[in-house]
Amino acid sequence: MAEMLHINTNHIRTSYSGRFVSRGVGTHETRVMDTYEIIFVSSGTLYLFEGDTRYVIPQNHTLLLVPFVQHGGYRPYEKGLSFYWNHFYPAASEENPDIIDVPKFEQAGRPDRILEIFRGLLYDHACGRDNPRYDNLATKTLLHEIADFAGITETERSKQSLAGRVRNHIQTHYADALSTSQIARDLGYNPDYLERIYKAYFGTTISRDIMNERVKQACHLLLHSDFNISEISSLCGFARVEYFYKVFKDAKGVSPKSYRNGLSRYGMNTL
Repeated sequence: MAEMLHINTNHIRTSYSGRFVSRGVGTHETRVMDTYEIIFVSSGTLYLFEGDTRYVIPQNHTLLLVPFVQHGGYRPYEKGLSFYWNHFYPAASEENPDIIDVPKFEQAGRPDRILEIFRGLLYDHACGRDNPRYDNLATKTLLHEIADFAGITETERSKQSLAGRVRNHIQTHYADALSTSQIARDLGYNPDYLERIYKAYFGTTISRDIMNERVKQACHLLLHSDFNISEISSLCGFARVEYFYKVFKDAKGVSPKSYRNGLSRYGMNTL
């Protein structure tokens, strides 16, 4: 059973976040901080101690360091090691507490989601868009993500990964003659099994998500290209333009032409 830390996620205050990429030189400095620190290893292995405990932190694992306890590296950085960190101060107030149990050290249930949160934080900072309220919300989301998906089994991870592969396949091949059966053949799985896994994780069917992706891409092309509607229909994987009209209107409540003309006029009026 993983060690759990009780964290009040209300009123936390983010200090700073960052990413480290190793060239194979140096060791993590030894220090004592007044903040919590979330560490997420995205590649390689990090070797850290905290107090009297040593941790070997491989790819897609998180470690939560606590304030006022000495930590540092006990082996040199490996070449190719990459990890993200987030420092935050504990809740300054006990009013309306939102206490969750966060594993001290754990394999991430959804590493792609953790990576997405970190990248969002760092991108905004790089663009000069520092927003403490957003940073605090992102840190809270990060803690909940680590806590909510801790301890899932390897079987569950495998199913989750498979569902993610299906969604990625849809996003990459939506313009093709795509179906649940075709995706199953491409990935080497039984169609019924694939459908069950996908619906369990995303709450919708594969065929529905194929249509959702096609409509999303059609919306983008209607607003940001000069292709005519027949061309957009074909580019988004619809065999017949009449069917494209029906699916689009069912999804958006208006025809593709009305969508393009209506939002174009709205855009021009707001310039």
